[in-house]
Amino acid sequence: MFRNLIKSNEKFLKHGLFSYIVIAINILITIIVIKQLLIILTPNIYGVWIIVFNIITILSLLHFGFTAICLFKFKDYVLNNNLKIFFSRNMFVIFFQTTIILLFLTLIYFNLDILIKHKSELILAQNMLLCATPGLVFNAISAYFESILYYNLKFIYYRNFLELVRLGIFYILSLVGVLYFNNNPILIPLTYTFLSIITFCYTIYKFNKNVAITIEWKEIKSDYLKDNFKDGFSFWILSFSSFVIAQTDVFFISSYKNDLSLVTMYAQSFRLQDIFLRFIKKITEIKGPKILSLYQAGNHLGVYNIYIKLLKINIILSLLACFIIAILGKIILEYWLDYSLIFDQTLISVLSILCVTGSIHWVFWNFCNITEQQNKIKYISFLEILLNLLLSYFLIRHIGLIGLGIASLISNSITITFMIRLFKIYKYKS
Repeated sequence: MFRNLIKSNEKFLKHGLFSYIVIAINILITIIVIKQLLIILTPNIYGVWIIVFNIITILSLLHFGFTAICLFKFKDYVLNNNLKIFFSRNMFVIFFQTTIILLFLTLIYFNLDILIKHKSELILAQNMLLCATPGLVFNAISAYFESILYYNLKFIYYRNFLELVRLGIFYILSLVGVLYFNNNPILIPLTYTFLSIITFCYTIYKFNKNVAITIEWKEIKSDYLKDNFKDGFSFWILSFSSFVIAQTDVFFISSYKNDLSLVTMYAQSFRLQDIFLRFIKKITEIKGPKILSLYQAGNHLGVYNIYIKLLKINIILSLLACFIIAILGKIILEYWLDYSLIFDQTLISVLSILCVTGSIHWVFWNFCNITEQQNKIKYISFLEILLNLLLSYFLIRHIGLIGLGIASLISNSITITFMIRLFKIYKYKS
């Protein structure tokens, strides 16, 4: 199975090897640095950053699907030699998105006491959020150019470079900054903003080197946003549902349990399956540019066959990962963090199952995005978000943190079932 997948793309092995080297480096750095940060800052203070970072991540998703719209519109504008109009129209979208992000950010800033009760931790969270705001904006703008560079222009190595900077280099510089400035945690969001500006400048440079960015001011108007908002919103709901499950759990913990050390404990328990998923998801991600090319060329059978292979590989690897986490997860976490946090075996076992549902969900999520199935699944994606939030709210009150994992499993499984139906229909049409 692996051999056939590799043979189908002569660049797969080379790109895959480099991608996995980057992932391995990032994970190694993460393991080393997080342990040191927990010792220096304590689990409670680090929990403040986890909450702030999850807020930033959710706000960065307020692109309303226009990063996906860019992928499909870019080719048409290139063929018609209308790139100046393409960039101009997206400028209005970027301005609109930035305005929405800042409005939500302001609303969250003045209501952070819902999540964080202790005054000192609340002030720290607000300061962290302010320091991270420029980085959030730069990353949101950069996402448009990044998606085109990766999927349309096929700069796969570029994506790996960004991952190394945004994770590995980020953790190293954060630790150095915290140590140099007397264990001040505010250096973490400042590092995030600094690297966001660096990656933004590099992205624009890389993009402009291959496709000249030119603007026609009279074309900067709302028509493009209005005409594509329906499709874009469907893409957005699909993207939002896949991330909101993982990002909102810590909000329920901090608001209900009022103990940020539990936020840190849950985040590190969740990290185990996340590490395995990074390796598993990368296989599908590497194939993304080729799948998009096949789809745009009308080779739907080729698209279907690739996803079948990817699905089989994801299931096998995720089942193996689930078994490893369920058996060894608690031992690994306690050895890694030197018993600085108390971990729950049942919670780790529940979260290990998310590795299986998460990998399957990722393949079908990728399929729905690339094959423009977003309008057919937007309502079920919205239901997934709503169901997850409601179940999380009630279950954490009755069975604790384990309820958050169960809520994610239930909502995830419902969406997967509907995606399978769409996939079968696509097979019939191809």
